[in-house]
Amino acid sequence: MNNKEAQKNLKILHDKINASCPSYISMLTVGSTAVGDKWIKGRSDYDILLIFKKDFQKHLPRISKILSTINFDDSFLFVPFNKQDYIKTTYTTFDFCNKFKTKTIFGDDISKEVKLPNKKETLKIYESDINQIITRLERRLLNSVFWSTTKTRSVFWSFFKHIFMLLAVKNYYETGSFPKSKKDIVKAVNSKTLGEILNCLNNINTSSKKKIINTSEMALKLLKSL
Repeated sequence: MNNKEAQKNLKILHDKINASCPSYISMLTVGSTAVGDKWIKGRSDYDILLIFKKDFQKHLPRISKILSTINFDDSFLFVPFNKQDYIKTTYTTFDFCNKFKTKTIFGDDISKEVKLPNKKETLKIYESDINQIITRLERRLLNSVFWSTTKTRSVFWSFFKHIFMLLAVKNYYETGSFPKSKKDIVKAVNSKTLGEILNCLNNINTSSKKKIINTSEMALKLLKSL
């Protein structure tokens, strides 16, 4: 689905939900598509949040029926949220980053109402996550020696994305500035290694298994040096 067709279908969805669900507020996109990161065929998704004042659950059958009439492909993921659940403070790297990597597509812009962790809480998120990702990365590298290239691409693509989110949180803690796109993160961290990780991530569908494993080993050294 091209961008023009996607935008048209999202507008149809927005209008139909808006007309039939009184508590509906807005439609947001979060993640890479909101900040202009490279779209990777077969891996990137359109993560679309549907924001409601309250009780979105009661609208699910209606939304499901509407979705069945619109030609969305497998790259779309729709996630309903009650407004208060969306704007509240969250303590995971993924949710933290998506508070910054958000773009309003249709409806009210609620981004200014989002509540972010304070400096101490931000550090706690980072410190907890970096220890986990180092351990998980070591385990995946151990198993990668017998994995297929397809499996290796899938697993380490996810890890590379996680590394960029983690370093964005670290930069926010240290400077108060959140670098949104992956290119912005490379620039903020000023790391040649991170630039090579981004190159491998962006070309994951054609990268060899050896290239991915070598890049992952570089990533592990980078994380341990922080």
